[in-house]
Amino acid sequence: MLIYHCVPKAARRFIIKKLLAEFPRMYSYEYYEPMRIFAGRQNPDELGILFDPAQEMLRRFDFKRLKSIDFSFGVFSADRYRRERDDFSFTFIRHPVERFYSGYYHAHNHLMKRTEKSQDGSRMVRYRERFPEMVELFCSDLKTYVRRFLDSGGKIRFDRPGTVYGPIDEIFFLPKNLHEHDFVGVVELMDESLEILNRRLGTKIKNDGRVNEGPARPAKRYGVKALTEFFAEDIEKFNAYKAKIKG
Repeated sequence: MLIYHCVPKAARRFIIKKLLAEFPRMYSYEYYEPMRIFAGRQNPDELGILFDPAQEMLRRFDFKRLKSIDFSFGVFSADRYRRERDDFSFTFIRHPVERFYSGYYHAHNHLMKRTEKSQDGSRMVRYRERFPEMVELFCSDLKTYVRRFLDSGGKIRFDRPGTVYGPIDEIFFLPKNLHEHDFVGVVELMDESLEILNRRLGTKIKNDGRVNEGPARPAKRYGVKALTEFFAEDIEKFNAYKAKIKG
């Protein structure tokens, strides 16, 4: 099975679009699970939090359509990830601080304009109805958002009656399973990364422009120094993978 473990705001839509075009006959299965339950159980009357620790690993077979899954991709927790002998798995990463700001500005822009339904993910998750607490945070100003993130130690949590939920680690941090992938591309080195991926997959993907251009950002951003210090370990890992791509 081909596995693309998508990192949000790291060229996810561009790569998915290209791979689906390259492998039109593959039976694909998409995930979009940006949140998970950390404690308690969900109220059955609520729209479902899409991921919790009790759920199974990546699916290998679609029992609804009675087909084996050839290509599995999307946003999901590394806790779901398990590769098998003949799998090829990969991901793309981006500088942690730049990705943090990109995630905020993208979500803030669409939620404030109420255009998020076509932008939350290609499965069109009902984000506003499922995660109103996260929507409220995204709609706050940048300083409030950064402070909430830093004050929580990067572990944003929301309490509901009998349930504690929040973003999966991959929303903010590098996936903890990077070492298990066959290839880790770098968005800032897209041409070089695609050249390697094409060799590994036998594809002809070209870097011909962004699919999901984000909104304009102000020149001055609150919290750059603090976030750089906070993400120091991830930045070190990012730079190591960047150096590996450069060869």
